[in-house]
Order: sequence, then structure tokens, then C-alpha cells
Amino acid sequence: MDYCEDEALFTGRLDGRVAVVKFKEGLLSNMTCLMAKERLFHFLDLVEKDGKVRVLLIFGADKRIDQDACQGFYTRFATGEVGLEDLERLNNAVNQFVIRMTTFDKMVIHAGKGPVAPVFFNMGLACDWRITADDTVFQNPCIDMGLIPKGGGVFFFQRLIGRGVTADLLYSGKTIDAREALALGLVNRVVPLDMLETEALSSAEAFSQKPLRSILGVKRLLNYPVKDLVDFLAHEDEVIRNSFIKALSQKNE
Repeated sequence: MDYCEDEALFTGRLDGRVAVVKFKEGLLSNMTCLMAKERLFHFLDLVEKDGKVRVLLIFGADKRIDQDACQGFYTRFATGEVGLEDLERLNNAVNQFVIRMTTFDKMVIHAGKGPVAPVFFNMGLACDWRITADDTVFQNPCIDMGLIPKGGGVFFFQRLIGRGVTADLLYSGKTIDAREALALGLVNRVVPLDMLETEALSSAEAFSQKPLRSILGVKRLLNYPVKDLVDFLAHEDEVIRNSFIKALSQKNE
């Protein structure tokens, strides 16, 4: 089966046994667009049903919004400027993607670079293996901005690095560079920026040579039980919703 997509949210193509998704600029806003999200999930459906595909490789957007623009986007939620309906739509989209990656019937690799906003980092943690460029900086401004982390990050962090280190990182709000993320076990490999695409494709091809049934068996064991993640995301939404309502109430006083 041969198929290729070039949508507002992403491009998608096949490269042998590897399906490649590259997100475009404006991921946060496009994730709340029903049509854009449906096109992404349609492509993922095709990949999942294709018996020749062994690995899904996801690249973050080539051009990232700068930190000020990203913080401006989040501030609109933190201050109650954006409506509750918009907040729920964004949370639902993130939840759907995180759960889909965790349960996806292929190995999923995430490749990232540059400044990474918390929600993107958290979505990447839902993937099975992560490779990142040496210029990557994982931003962590939620506490300072009065926000609650979204995307299951607290869930994945505690599994990967333990509660104590997770608490220190989240409460401090400090950024994490690529080498520290590697040392903590949050990413699996760091490569030079100009080698990211080549090395990510090479890694995906190497994994695609392994028996898929074994890869998926390990994936299911590592992610067991998925219900814990589903419950966590629902609780995360409730905490965020209550915080949003409180911020809106204070704004109107």
C-alpha cells in the first residue's frame, strides 16, 4: 500500500517499513481543528492496518514557535482569556494522541529538536523510543505561569525517573537540555542537529528489522496497564478544569 499525505497539521509518507509523520508549525492550534485531527488519525489508521509497516517515526515541526509566543498561547489559558470549551477541545485532542501512541500497534519513535514546550515533550513521552538533537531544550514554565502540566507528563515522568526527581523538576520549573534528558532516561539517544533526520531514519530502519510481535510484546508489558494512563489523563483534565475555573472566577471578581 502506497500513500502520502500533505495536510495543514502534518505530512505523512512511507519509507520502506517505516511510516514517517512530520508535524508542521502551529501544532497546538491545529490540534483543536476537528478536520485536521481527523486527517491525522486517518493516516495513522492506514499505517496501523498496513502489514508491511513496522515502525512509525514522528518528527516535531521544523520551525518552532519561539518561547514568548508559546508562553503567550499558554497564558491565554492560565488567565481565563480562552473559553472552557476551547480548553476541553485541546485537552481531548492531546489525550487522544497520547493514548493512541501508547496503544499503537507498531513501534513509535519520536524525533525532536530545538525548544520543546511541555505539552509536546509530554506527547513525545507517550512514544516508545526517543531520539533528539543536541540543541534540544525542554521548557518547563508551567508553575511560573500558573499552569498545570498537560499530556500525561507527570504520569510518564514518575515511571521513568521516580517521584522525587519528578517533583524537583516540576516544582523548580527548570529547563532540561538534551544531555540532562539523556542522563535522566527521558530520551534514548542524542545526536548532532544536522544528523537528526538521518540518524532517526537509520534507527527506525534498524528497529523495523526486528520481529514485530516481539517489539509489540515488550511495548505492551512496558505500558501495562494502559487503564492507569486513561484514568490519569481524566484526572489531569479535572485538575486543569478546576484550576481554569478558579482563574476565571478570580479574573471576574
